[in-house]
Amino acid sequence: MKIEGNPEGSYPGTIPGANQNYALNFANSGTQPVCDVAVSLTIPEGITPAILPSTFDTILSKKVTDTTGKPLSETISVQTTQDGGTYTFLMGKNICLDPKTTGSISFDFLIADDVKDSTQLIAKTHIKTLSDSKETLMTNNDDQTSVYVYRADATITKK
Repeated sequence: MKIEGNPEGSYPGTIPGANQNYALNFANSGTQPVCDVAVSLTIPEGITPAILPSTFDTILSKKVTDTTGKPLSETISVQTTQDGGTYTFLMGKNICLDPKTTGSISFDFLIADDVKDSTQLIAKTHIKTLSDSKETLMTNNDDQTSVYVYRADATITKK
């Protein structure tokens, strides 16, 4: 499995009080189905989720199956839990991603009004399976992404 987050980098950045869209892109890049997938997102101080996703809305590139191999809908209910600044999205018990299946979770963050100028906000993501898995490549299961907060600095010089 692999995970990556967007937005990436500082340009054009964002401002305090703004909405910032965030997308977690994930994939089963292996050769075997992977079941009971959990995606975790740790957010920094200064941002809060506006609305957390309740479904993976038709974002899967290939079929999703249960542990018996039975095909399921492309819209998957997501169980969301929170522990401090870490949110975990569980893609249903006994639901499997077939090899080469990709998907994403997208939602908005609210940037706090009191975030200081030039603050870099870094969000960290992790993907794992909660079931027994034959996954051997673990080096692409983590990612982090950042955005800078900039304040307007309008000045006028009188001559």
